[in-house]
Amino acid sequence: MDLYYRLKLIEIDIPPLRERVSDIPLLVNYFITRHSARLKKRVRGISTKALNLLVRHDWPGNGRELENVIQRMIIFTSTDLLDVDVVPADLADMKEPRIRTADYIWPQSLEEVEMSVIAKTLQENNGNRALTAEILGIDKSTLWRKIKLYKIE
Repeated sequence: MDLYYRLKLIEIDIPPLRERVSDIPLLVNYFITRHSARLKKRVRGISTKALNLLVRHDWPGNGRELENVIQRMIIFTSTDLLDVDVVPADLADMKEPRIRTADYIWPQSLEEVEMSVIAKTLQENNGNRALTAEILGIDKSTLWRKIKLYKIE
């Protein structure tokens, strides 16, 4: 009982992973680096589509569940990039909760399409630019320039 009270001296409140969606790409990259070396497989990263599936999951098991999923994906991959083909079935079969704007756009210029996709992705991620850049597969500085160019806010 004494140990309990010694440990309870300092409480650290860490919100669940579903409330820290922007941490998921960072954790995924960390787990890929850690476990690909341990499993002696050369995995350099994860595809944008696979990462998008991981970001949309609620992660009731928090970081441990995410780590186990990444380990499993590394074990089953035959390439150097984790893709949707190794995403567990329960994550890959998730229904798309939102309609993607790019699927239903009337013909327009490439700039208008790009602006629309960036704005919609930013909105879906509550203005989180790091996560938006990760999902779109572009660098944060490129996203910043496009936001300024298209005056998105």
